[in-house]
Amino acid sequence: MDGSGRVVLFGCHPEHYTWKWGEGQAIENSDYSKYIYSYPPQDNDGIPPWEDIQPPAHDTSGIIQDCAEWIAETSLNTPPDQPADPSPPNGTTDIDINPTLWWQCSDADGDTLTYDVYFGTSSNPSLVTSGATSKWYQPGTLEPSTTYYWKIVASDGDLTTEGPVWQFTTRENTPPHQPSSPSPADGATGVSVTPTLSWQCSDPDGDALEYKISYNEVGSTLAAQSSWFSGTSHSLSGLDYGTTYEWNVIARDICGATTTGPTWTFTTKEASNHAPYAPSNPSPPDGDTVTISDSTSDSTTEEETTTTLASTDSTSTTSSTDSTSSTSSDSDSTTSQMILLSWDGGDPDGDSVTYKVYFEAGDSTPDNLLATTSYTSTSSSDLQAGTTYYWKVVATDEHGKTTSGPVWQFHVSSDGSTSSSDTTTSQPAEEEQTATV
Repeated sequence: MDGSGRVVLFGCHPEHYTWKWGEGQAIENSDYSKYIYSYPPQDNDGIPPWEDIQPPAHDTSGIIQDCAEWIAETSLNTPPDQPADPSPPNGTTDIDINPTLWWQCSDADGDTLTYDVYFGTSSNPSLVTSGATSKWYQPGTLEPSTTYYWKIVASDGDLTTEGPVWQFTTRENTPPHQPSSPSPADGATGVSVTPTLSWQCSDPDGDALEYKISYNEVGSTLAAQSSWFSGTSHSLSGLDYGTTYEWNVIARDICGATTTGPTWTFTTKEASNHAPYAPSNPSPPDGDTVTISDSTSDSTTEEETTTTLASTDSTSTTSSTDSTSSTSSDSDSTTSQMILLSWDGGDPDGDSVTYKVYFEAGDSTPDNLLATTSYTSTSSSDLQAGTTYYWKVVATDEHGKTTSGPVWQFHVSSDGSTSSSDTTTSQPAEEEQTATV
């Protein structure tokens, strides 16, 4: 018996037997004679075709017996059994939205089977895969609260058997729980400007969740938002120092249902900036006496004036009569009426620093702003003999942090001579500042 519904006899001549359903067609071969006989799909009397071979009365050769034995050993092909035992069971409800469909099927002849799977929301489901060799199928993520229909058609390569149409209904979907337990804690301060935000969240159906972060400065209408991601933490960068931010988390399950968490806040730490160094090492030195020269002079040279301003610990008198300089042995300094004030400054972070110089006569708490400069020196003029002057310097870095220096003082005295100088040339302020930077 071959797979086309025919009985094939080798070496059996038609004259040795009769065939119930008609004569066969002989195909001659050099080695043997092959006779093919067709048979109907079903035998009305239920008798296998080979049992209806009738040997003629004159047969004594035993050929008919040989043919009948060969035919009996060649059984008819039977179709696969009908697919059965579905999982999920037919008609069940509350099925997970990511199911695996299973079934059972076998073949009486032991043939290898393949399967065509029909699946969908119609009661006449569509073919979704063919020629499957496994007895299971995964349709992917399904819609919640939906009825699905499916059937299996088994094939042994020649014959097929169609199974019944089964159905099941998926479960309802519940949105995720609200995100909670934020880190940093709500209202936290001193938070890094590159924080890792984390939270807790779960789903009542056990669905896998993904999240989206939304954050912005408090008071700002422009919110930054991340893309969807898995995991209950997310890192931020580029935040500003000393700034309060608000943020929340949106949770989404595999069915697309979302839950938005509450709004939380945190404040970033102040910038790790150090204040400028306190101004120090003043010139004139703190408590020093500066002497004004009242000598008559037609011309005081720039070189003489520069020499006078640089002197801070001795008395220097400049004479205009013979253009000679003489130095006394006391501790007072002689200078012109313009004086150069200088100090040491700087910043531990290397920031640029601006200095405000407060200068006042007779007031130990000077608040009269003399100059604002990026140099560590400035000048003051019109000093009066017999007067004590007080001054201080306040340093401010580029981040706005300030450091105030101590209040310094110096006393101005006169050498007692009368000044009738027509021309006094002192070092220009810009040159003085440049020289002392």
